[in-house]
Amino acid sequence: MVIQLANGVTTGVEYEKDDKGYIIVETNYRIYAYTDSNLKISLLALFSDLMFRFPNMVVASITRESVREAFKMGITGQQIVNFLRSNAHPQISSRKPVLPETVSDQVHFWYNERNRLKFFEGVFYGQFNSDDDFLSLKNYARDIDALIWFNDSKRLMSEVCFNTNFLFIWLQIWHKRKQQSH
Repeated sequence: MVIQLANGVTTGVEYEKDDKGYIIVETNYRIYAYTDSNLKISLLALFSDLMFRFPNMVVASITRESVREAFKMGITGQQIVNFLRSNAHPQISSRKPVLPETVSDQVHFWYNERNRLKFFEGVFYGQFNSDDDFLSLKNYARDIDALIWFNDSKRLMSEVCFNTNFLFIWLQIWHKRKQQSH
């Protein structure tokens, strides 16, 4: 088939000149795009690795790295899947599902992989003078939803940064009250 395409022989393959649907996606993440439009090829290159370019056809591959680059540019996993579905070749668009589920699921998985961890700036507290000081601050941080982590036995805790000054001031007030009560 590659030799036929390179020679311009198109037996068995029909091209639509208006390119309404021009993409075939296989379960091995390979894309066959029946187009010679530089714009459409450039769109494919945003989220896939171009492997071969022939007259009227491009072969590309969707990889983790290629979609990650697209995600860095602000393209979502759903946009990639929608693009592939809406530009499916007419022979493929009549099938259900249009896009192999393994491909769409994997693109979504790669997209969601970016959001597995959330990072917060925080402050780590240790060396409390007493259990009362530790428990009081820990309970207060929990009440205002600032507590990230704690270890009761070692009297350690971590809280998110947006409340740092407030908790630090609260700790100073706590110490003043404690000194006044003695």
